[in-house]
Amino acid sequence: MNTRNAVTEALRNGKNNLAIAELRNLFKKVQHEPDNAGLYISFLNSLSLFCPFIATELLWRQGRIEQDPISRSRTKDKEGIAE
Repeated sequence: MNTRNAVTEALRNGKNNLAIAELRNLFKKVQHEPDNAGLYISFLNSLSLFCPFIATELLWRQGRIEQDPISRSRTKDKEGIAE
């Protein structure tokens, strides 16, 4: 099983724990190859399956999304409460 597709394949087969383990393996690869942009994007794509808001924020901070993800939201914060 290709590591880049391992997270998706595990989820498709209903193996959530395996998918999380594969995501962790992918993260370790990113740590060992921090300049590999393709691997990084693959990791963020896989991360977005579990944590879409975090992955979107990371993509925006890396300049891979043009618009601030928060500004796309129609919510307004008032003292920590979203209206």
